[in-house]
Amino acid sequence: MVENGERASAAAHHQRAEASHHTPLRWWHGWSPLVLLPAAVLLLAPSAWPAWIVMWTLALTIYCGCKWLTWRRTPVEAAAAWRHAAYLLAWPGLDAVTFLRESSGPASLRNEWIRGTIDLFIGIILFFGIALAPRWNTGSTFYE
Repeated sequence: MVENGERASAAAHHQRAEASHHTPLRWWHGWSPLVLLPAAVLLLAPSAWPAWIVMWTLALTIYCGCKWLTWRRTPVEAAAAWRHAAYLLAWPGLDAVTFLRESSGPASLRNEWIRGTIDLFIGIILFFGIALAPRWNTGSTFYE
């Protein structure tokens, strides 16, 4: 009797999961910011702006459009609202599925921090190594 109740409960849970499963979006859903934002920059940017500001504004709007598109087309309803906000506003990556799904545990988190710290130090070494390389050849110091 208990097995039948457990099976019925499991079947009902499976049906609810399938019913709440994200329905596929039409191909154009989510694309509007990626199309409209760069077009708005091109149409509305003052002609007095230097070309580099227009270029960076275009780059930022394209990035924001891609960020929106990856989030909009990712079927992860179970994620908390703060995770969605963090993905859109704070996370630099574009892999919404990986960010929004639950992490696999503390070991995974520790490994991510270790990898991030190593990447940070490699970036600092490369940045300052490249920035200081011309000064090494001329014999001048960094603070001159």
